[in-house]
Parts: sequence; C-alpha cells; structure tokens
Amino acid sequence: MTRRDGSSELLDMPLHASEYRRRTPQPAIGITNMSNDQKHSSFGDPSGYYDHHALLSLERPIVVSGIVPSESRQLAYRLASLYGVRFTDLKRTIEHHEGTSWAELEERHSALELRRHERQRLLGLLRDEPFGVVSVHDLALSMRENARLIKKTTLFVGLDYEVADSFRRFRDLYPGEAPSWVAEASTPGLIESLHRQWSRRFRVADIVVSMDGLDWEGATTVLAKRLASERGFPDVV
Repeated sequence: MTRRDGSSELLDMPLHASEYRRRTPQPAIGITNMSNDQKHSSFGDPSGYYDHHALLSLERPIVVSGIVPSESRQLAYRLASLYGVRFTDLKRTIEHHEGTSWAELEERHSALELRRHERQRLLGLLRDEPFGVVSVHDLALSMRENARLIKKTTLFVGLDYEVADSFRRFRDLYPGEAPSWVAEASTPGLIESLHRQWSRRFRVADIVVSMDGLDWEGATTVLAKRLASERGFPDVV
C-alpha cells in the first residue's frame, strides 16, 4: 500500500551503486577518493535505511529538499545510490526513533514542537559520518534555525517548481489534499504570493534544480551532471 508520502515507491528502488568514470576531483565541498579496503567495506545506516558499498566520501552531507516532498525524497535516494553513499530521510528517522507514524506525531504535538524535534534529529543526521545524502521535507525548513543550519553545514540542493506545476504534482500524489501554501490562501493571487514565499527557501540553495518539464528521475540526471561539471563529482550518468 502506498503511503501518503510515497515511501513505498522508495522501498521498490534498487540498492546498488552504478559504475562511473573516475575523474581527478577539484571539489568545492571536498571529495576524498577511498582506498580499496574502504570501497569494499559496507557503511550501514544505524537506522536501517541504507546499506551498501560506498564509492567515495564527502566532507559534508548533501541535503535535498523541495516543495513536493515525495519527489525530493525519491531524488535524494537515487542520488545516494548513484554515488554509493548512504541515504537518510529526516521524517522517516523521526518516525523510527519515536516508534510511530508522522500523522500520529502531528496529532500529539504542536507545529512548533515538531520543528524543534526536527532540529534535534537534523543536528544528529548532519553530524553523523560517513556523510551521505539527506532528504529534508519542506516544512522543516520553515524554522529559520533549520534553514540556517542546512545552508551553513551542507551542500544544499533545492528543487524549484512553478506554482501550477507544483499544485498539479501535489494533487496527483495526494488526492483530496492541498499543500500548506494553498490551504492558507483564499484567492488565486494569494496562492501565487504564498507559493513565491514558500519557494524562496529552496531558491537560495547551493544548487537549484528547475523541475519544469522534469520528473524526479530526469531531475536526478540533471543534478548528477551539474555535480560532475561544477563540483568535481564523479560522472555517473
């Protein structure tokens, strides 16, 4: 059964690292080529989300976020599998440690309490080595402290959607529901204004990927090519 956040689609994705043509990196965030012993050792996520052979190591984590959370999660998962680094998801990590669903947590706690809890878990994920790819849902970035932490300590990848496209994708993924920036609006003009404000947090990312005409798979390819050309990452696509 597909969950509201599309997590079942992630579970069906293969856990393997693609072969790549090694380049001599001159990375902006720092990529360290690993020894043969390191390449053949498995880095297991202690929360049980990811476990296979790492092909490189990062000097800081990559964070992926966007206004359509399930797509940013799928893109982050695929990116991690391409580079052979582990994947973690902030919301899934909190559910795992609390032993309950996100919907139940929303019923038990206020929005402010959840944002503070997200910050506590986020601090741990961003410090946990070896660094990998972390998916962060958009609401977590509504807390300024979380947004500043991500901007300061990670390579932040933001997915950028036009207003009509983001609403269509959200409606297709979650029938009968509306994103928060729509629920708060009373007129079409206000919807566009709120969308611009909500999207601003992703447009200040280190790398902004326009989702115009792309699904998450196409966006993953675009992002991997940009990481190879702009940041010295291995060419994996």
